[in-house]
Amino acid sequence: MQKQSFDIVGMSCAACAARVDKAVREVDGVNDCSVALLKNRLTVIYDENKVNDDVIKQAVQNAGYKALDSAAKSFAAKADDAEVRAQKRRLILSVVLTLVLMSVSMGPMIGMILISDAAVSALVQLALTLCVMFIQRDYFKNGFKALFHFSPNMDSLVAVGAGASFLFSLFSLLNLHIGDSYSVLHDSVPLYFESIATILTLVYVGKYFEQKAKLKTTDAVAKLMDLSPKTARVRRNGKETVINADNLKIGDVVILKAGESAPCDGKVISGNAFFDESALSGESRPVKKEAGSDIFTASILSQGYIELEAKAVGADTTFSKIIALIDDATNKKAPIARIADKVAAYFVPAVILVALLTFIVWIILGAQFSTALTFAVSVLVVSCPCALGLATPTAIMAGTGKAASYGVLFKSPDAIEVLHKADTVIFDKTGTLTYGKMAVRFIKSQDKALESINLMMAKSLEEKSDHPLAKAIVAKADELKLVSFPVTDYKLNEGLGVEGRIGDDMYYLGGTRYLSHLDIKVLPEIKKQIDDFEKEGLTVLCLIKNKELQCLFAVGDDIKTEAFATIRKLKEENIKTVMLTGDSAGAAEAVAKNLQIDEYRAGLLPQDKADFIKEYQSKGHTVAMVGDGINDALSLTVADVGIGVSGASDIALSSCDAVLMKDSLYDVIIAKIMSGKTIRNIKENLFWAFIYNVICIPMAAGVFYSSFNLRLTPMLAALLMSMSSLCVVTNALRLTAVKVKRYEKQNLQVNLEDNIMKKEILIDGMHCNHCTASVTKALSALPGAGDVVVSLEDKKAVLNVGALVNDEMLKSVIEALGFKVTAINKL
Repeated sequence: MQKQSFDIVGMSCAACAARVDKAVREVDGVNDCSVALLKNRLTVIYDENKVNDDVIKQAVQNAGYKALDSAAKSFAAKADDAEVRAQKRRLILSVVLTLVLMSVSMGPMIGMILISDAAVSALVQLALTLCVMFIQRDYFKNGFKALFHFSPNMDSLVAVGAGASFLFSLFSLLNLHIGDSYSVLHDSVPLYFESIATILTLVYVGKYFEQKAKLKTTDAVAKLMDLSPKTARVRRNGKETVINADNLKIGDVVILKAGESAPCDGKVISGNAFFDESALSGESRPVKKEAGSDIFTASILSQGYIELEAKAVGADTTFSKIIALIDDATNKKAPIARIADKVAAYFVPAVILVALLTFIVWIILGAQFSTALTFAVSVLVVSCPCALGLATPTAIMAGTGKAASYGVLFKSPDAIEVLHKADTVIFDKTGTLTYGKMAVRFIKSQDKALESINLMMAKSLEEKSDHPLAKAIVAKADELKLVSFPVTDYKLNEGLGVEGRIGDDMYYLGGTRYLSHLDIKVLPEIKKQIDDFEKEGLTVLCLIKNKELQCLFAVGDDIKTEAFATIRKLKEENIKTVMLTGDSAGAAEAVAKNLQIDEYRAGLLPQDKADFIKEYQSKGHTVAMVGDGINDALSLTVADVGIGVSGASDIALSSCDAVLMKDSLYDVIIAKIMSGKTIRNIKENLFWAFIYNVICIPMAAGVFYSSFNLRLTPMLAALLMSMSSLCVVTNALRLTAVKVKRYEKQNLQVNLEDNIMKKEILIDGMHCNHCTASVTKALSALPGAGDVVVSLEDKKAVLNVGALVNDEMLKSVIEALGFKVTAINKL
């Protein structure tokens, strides 16, 4: 299968898009196609063994339009506004000529007679009208061409209406003679020249502002393209040179300085700096990068200096994939849009038929030819398939762009349409609800005051190890800014753990097997605590000092902080939450209980997860599946909407319908909010488009004229038609102003400044400045400690500490260094 895009020339409304779509789908070998009216783009998936580009172009031409090879590399490429400027010039000229024409034709109604001779006035009006018709000739060229191909569009309605009025006026003009009074034009020879010019001008006013508004709906996405730098500074052959970013090659050494954007994806080989990755993730906070870190295209170097090796360039970069996915998403049609397109395809022929019937009925009722023609022309002009066709794509475009700015990437309109209806959200556990890496979950010491000290000892033993459990211990200690102590006689005992001497004491750290290996008896309450941890799927590490158990560290995959807020918000909206995992029942139960998830299943294989989702769907539930996008590929595909919680480097996961680029679970809520607001906007647009036609077409046909004297002139009909399209697009633009509250991590740290007290510690055994430096470093590492002053001469230390640090902790820290504490006094 081959996928190809074409630029379509000549489309003006939803009916045009429907004709092109129908013509291409009828070509043998075409698997699928989509016509994007906003972008005048046709995307076709076809069997290259049966059909080629020329056959597709011919099919489009047979429908009355022209297909060109798409020049745009992506949807987000900056639109050339030369055409908009040209439209503005044509509009200004049309308005000026129309105002002059109306002054000539309607001036006498307010006593302003510019030309008194009826025939001369009519000829001047004819000339001015011809000028406006020439400026707006595209209506007639496109409209009649579509009509002759039996595929009438909005331009056809305008062309037929204006053409009929022009021919009638031209015929009436033949009945005038030089010297006739101007009053003849109002009494016996009515002309419609000013109506023709006004209709064409007003419709063009609507089209001009509609085009500007449509372009604005793409701004949220189009601005992304500007973030990608056009040049790159590289080092080649030992020299720095600036080249076009398109000429970058994999392996190039790229140099970035403060304020510059990365022109490619790469890996840092030298330097360290902070980057703003908001273009990709929506996260504005700077991210630190150092040797070995990944850099993505369009990331901005906030401060520092970096050298990176190019790993992906051009269309292969993460940034380009984001643009390509958004482009693909906006080319596709949501089911609700396809319904509107089908209606639009039959709408224009139906309007022409209604206009013809209107003319015939008024003639039968005895109305004058001019009156019947006025009603028929009003019907043609007031009808607005344009608003009907714009209702969905403008909202989809604006909603998709706005969601992308929040770091939520919808890969298809179907996902937007379905997600807001989801009544069940299913989560994977590892990597989705949890971080997917080991972390210290609980610390249990016999004396709670010694937990920080014991963690410092554990860190000292584990610093030399690369084991995941060791890294978890060190990371927890670093998080609390705890220092480590020198370790001697260090030894790794395979299958047990590590041991080493700190000061005069021998420490051991490892699994529960270490206890039996060292023949350490465990109290029943401690044994129960270990069993409870292991039932929750946690790994227990034991810290032993001189063959006495000091502390238990329960290590496991920690729950994401935003998971609590996410589940709570979903439950507030009466959405059922379910967790599916391949982990043990204990680990699953612990996570489900902590998060208060409604239902969970453990020990599942990928197929089991998919079967569970199918079972829910068979009961009538709409299911959204949230997973990491790799291990849960099958489940993500089976669900009504698959949401990948992933970093920007994984956005191309084909199994997902939406991707949370910021890797924040709470963005599930943002995705659901944006889905709901977008669909609500679409429904508002469709309601307006339908109700407008339901009211205006009968009024234009004169249904209420006899009873209520209500009628629409062709000029008023043209104004309403333009305003209808503009209202639809403007309503869609409201989505670009939507503000959604994002998740902010709560500060759970204890305020260590409360209950600050000053203490004096008398120390025996310090002999040199090295001793005082060791004591200063150890005391400063205690939580909330400050203003530490250690005096070798006075053999004491003075410091400020908070309520979390007691005398026992102070004594343990100092004596762990090999010194003796003789007294601790409160000052």
